Amino acid sequence: PGNGCEYQCTKTGPEVCDGRDNDCDGLIDAADNLGPTTFIAAPANFCRQAGACSGTTAICAATACDPAVTFRCPYPGSSEADSCFRLPAQEAACDGVDGDCDGNVDEAFVTLGNACDDGELGACRGTGAFACRADTTGTECVIADPGLAPAAQEFACDNVDEDCDGRFDEGAPDSIVGIDSNGDSSPDFFIDAYEASRPDATLDSTGGAEHRACSTPGVLPWGNIDFADAQAACTAAGKRLCTEAEWQLACEGLTPTVYPYGDTYDRNACNGNDFDQDCGVGADADQLLITGFVYGCPTPLASCEQEEWSLLAGNDSGTFDMAGNLKEWTVTQVGAGARRIRGGSYDSAAAGMTCQFNFVSADEAFFFPNLGFRCCSN
Repeated sequence: PGNGCEYQCTKTGPEVCDGRDNDCDGLIDAADNLGPTTFIAAPANFCRQAGACSGTTAICAATACDPAVTFRCPYPGSSEADSCFRLPAQEAACDGVDGDCDGNVDEAFVTLGNACDDGELGACRGTGAFACRADTTGTECVIADPGLAPAAQEFACDNVDEDCDGRFDEGAPDSIVGIDSNGDSSPDFFIDAYEASRPDATLDSTGGAEHRACSTPGVLPWGNIDFADAQAACTAAGKRLCTEAEWQLACEGLTPTVYPYGDTYDRNACNGNDFDQDCGVGADADQLLITGFVYGCPTPLASCEQEEWSLLAGNDSGTFDMAGNLKEWTVTQVGAGARRIRGGSYDSAAAGMTCQFNFVSADEAFFFPNLGFRCCSN
């Protein structure tokens, strides 16, 4: 000291990364492995090891950005470090690589992986997810499931916009049956073949869409509905609620039968209180079943069907489940603010399952899980 030197070395070291011979043996920094004290290396966790920085080992050096000799992390080119080994605050490239080595990949691109679509309507809409652009500057919507070509019209009542006009199920066909009231083989009105269901109903769910009523086989029908909502659902389908007289004729036929299937009660012909779906294996569960369910125990026999109208329907089906499954609203008024209910339900006894049973009516605001409806049209 005092002789003009910048610093003083000492025979006891230690040799540290600073560009100086700290232990006076003529060896500087990392070159000093044989002196009185060997070089003190950087801590094992000095450099980031996540992502593209994995395997980076610290060096003792200056850079063009900083002439001071100290420990530096020579991050590889696969990272987003600059020429002076400085990592960015966040990644600038969307490339599937953890370029800032913080343990997160492309976290600056918040839309990455989010669902997206091509902006088309209904069944024509293609869907996919946001992915990195080829030039890594951002994200773009990559369509994995392209939409369909638009149909000429809605071809099913299914809560799908097949004609891609932004509306659902308008004009979609239903299973309907023509009813001849006077025997001239010409229908005087039409009635839904099946109890009304929601457009998105399935064999496991009654669905949630309520923009119109459908007449569809193989789905759970629409119960727990009051008169006004049932009437509105029929209107939206281009139909109306049936009158009590129309309902009864559709149930019993031109040659009236006590039940849709004949004059003798059969506990296994329709879904009433006496029908046991598991055929006595377990406890009798009175529950709602799908439209057009095939009944019978132990061997399925037939659907609960009034077959007299099959020819007028133009196909091989008549009206189904007019006895049991769900009771059904009619438009016929009974007193002030009440409407007739027909047909029995899954918890109805034999007497309540007949086509002629007309004892039940309810206030228009009434709703219950065993009460549904079906629609008619002129």
